[in-house]
Parts: sequence; C-alpha cells; structure tokens
Amino acid sequence: MFPAAGEEPHPHLFEEVIMIGLPLVGIALAWFIFGKRAVDTQKLAGSGFGAALHRFWFTQWGMDWLYGKVFVQPYNALARMSRNDFIDSFYNGTASVARHLHGLVSETQTGQVRWYAVSLGAGLLLLVSIGVFL
Repeated sequence: MFPAAGEEPHPHLFEEVIMIGLPLVGIALAWFIFGKRAVDTQKLAGSGFGAALHRFWFTQWGMDWLYGKVFVQPYNALARMSRNDFIDSFYNGTASVARHLHGLVSETQTGQVRWYAVSLGAGLLLLVSIGVFL
C-alpha cells in the first residue's frame, strides 16, 4: 500500500482516495440533509429539478421506460409487421384441418358403448391380421 523509500507514489492513489472519500461525503451529506434537517426535502422534491430527480429515482431510474423503448416497442413493431406472413397461414391451415377432422370424428360419437366395443374389436382384429399376413 505504501511505497518504499525512494519509490514513486502508488499509481492508483487518486482512485483509492475517491473510493474512500465519496462514500464518506455521501454519509456527511445524508446527515446534513436528514439528520440535521438543514434542507426541507418536501420543498426540494416539489421544485422543478427536485421533482424531476424524485420522479427519476422513484421510477426505478427510468429502467421501465428504457426497457420499453429498447425491447418492448421493437418487439411489438416486429409482431405487427409479421402478423399475416406465410408461416401463420401454415399454422392456420393446420388448425382448420384439425377442426374439420374433429367435426367428422365427433359425428361418430353416439354414446353407445356396444358400438364402441365392436369398433375397438374390429380395429384390433384388423391390426392383428395385418401383422400376421404381412
């Protein structure tokens, strides 16, 4: 930490003084403002610069605004631009085919358990026949 006799002073001495000094200045300023009540904080927060600083600090230092500008707005713009592209038509076509097939299959659902059992047995017989003969 301390240079030997005849050597140059520590090359980062200024940075170390700043690292130790700034927190001490902050503590002294906080004591002066809040401990000694030398500054009317309500009046300061209601003034032009104080109100802007208060709003900046109490809106998470503007991170919500920055996040909205950097990420949310470009994402929403891209989503609006690609709303009706060809990939959507593929998925919409797949969904309409599934709806059509559901309509066809749901007509076979009559609620008669005997018919379901016969259909299941016939399907099983068909699968076994295919497996045996092929």
